[in-house]
Amino acid sequence: MKVRLFDDGCYAALENISFPVIVEVNNHYDTGVDISGAELIRIGGDEERIDIDRDYYFSFFSGECEVVNEQIP
Repeated sequence: MKVRLFDDGCYAALENISFPVIVEVNNHYDTGVDISGAELIRIGGDEERIDIDRDYYFSFFSGECEVVNEQIP
């Protein structure tokens, strides 16, 4: 599942990314999504502030993102 992020979710490690941006989701909840640190580094997140050696996710609320429709080939 992919979502379009509208903003940095108040995470300093993401302040230099140009939004909106499409990312892969790790976990989906009624109130939002979790995105891995590795995925956020892939789109330009600050590697100095994101620890990808851990099982670490950044949470975004539903108002900060929207599901991207993907067509099945």
